[in-house]
Amino acid sequence: MKIMIVDDEKLLRNGFKNMTDWSAKGINIIGDALNGEDALEKLKTISPDIVITDIKMPIMDGVTLTKKIKELYPHILILVLSSHDDYDYVRESMKNGASDYLLKASIDIDDLCDTLKRITQDSQKTSLYNSKNINIESVKLDFSIDKTKIRNYLELQQYDVLKEYVSTILKLSSPIPVTYMQDILRELFFFIEYTLDTLGSIDKGLKDSKYTNSATVNSISTLQEAITWFNSTIDEIIKSNINHNKKHTEIIKRINTYIEENFATSISLSNIADKFFINKNYLCDIYKAETNSTINDYITTLRIDKSKELIRDTNLTLTQISYEIGYQNTSYFNRVFRKKTGISPSEYMKLYR
Repeated sequence: MKIMIVDDEKLLRNGFKNMTDWSAKGINIIGDALNGEDALEKLKTISPDIVITDIKMPIMDGVTLTKKIKELYPHILILVLSSHDDYDYVRESMKNGASDYLLKASIDIDDLCDTLKRITQDSQKTSLYNSKNINIESVKLDFSIDKTKIRNYLELQQYDVLKEYVSTILKLSSPIPVTYMQDILRELFFFIEYTLDTLGSIDKGLKDSKYTNSATVNSISTLQEAITWFNSTIDEIIKSNINHNKKHTEIIKRINTYIEENFATSISLSNIADKFFINKNYLCDIYKAETNSTINDYITTLRIDKSKELIRDTNLTLTQISYEIGYQNTSYFNRVFRKKTGISPSEYMKLYR
């Protein structure tokens, strides 16, 4: 599988190239470019199977690049990388022929490789917004859907309220041509999937089902069928969220065990993210959601608890204790200890020695 990387940040391009042993995964990165215009120039001399491109870039962005590639090289597959607030750009890229998207903040190597494999296998299938059934007129109906409300319902997991809201919208939009109703449902599903992704609450199974869901919409011909389809889709999301949360719980348990065994070393958030092949920002999000704390807080708590134990039960000096729990700077250890306990390590020592 030959890949080309397009991103205006040199650091990201280089990081992408070095994030894993690509050849061991059957992938060859044959080129990179710093924007869409640069990519089109290089595509004259190289022929990748897949272009992975950032959405926002100077001179020519990922949306325009997607459109140009599909016009000039329709056989090339495109995977777009987006930030949390890029929904409209991603949707436009999908309409222009992109095969899929990944959030930059939550990329991990396994997810990326799975996505590359899937879009290659699905290259003959119709992508979500490249279907002939999508009618540009559906955009005119988009005003009736309050995306802020939908995002809030998803964030608060108010699924029954969401079902009722969408049911009301569909009823108010009726009677409308069947194809328009199908377009509304596709738009809703894509927005919901993207929103859950940005919230870190989407299971891989749900992401993989986007093509199936888009296809099943084609069979809808009545208002009641549309409502039933949407409600069953939400039920599927609820189920996938339960599975997703279970996976998060297992990951957090493993991370906490690793921290407990290594907190006295030079452990850091970056070390842990690398160890578990998880994007650092994504790791922070799921850890906070699961524990209502941060990884750094947990490391600090373990270190200070251990330092108290060493002060009480040994004759080690404070400098020795500082090194023993992973702090190379005694002054910093003193500050952290006081902040955590309200007294200095030496004051604590006087209570027990």
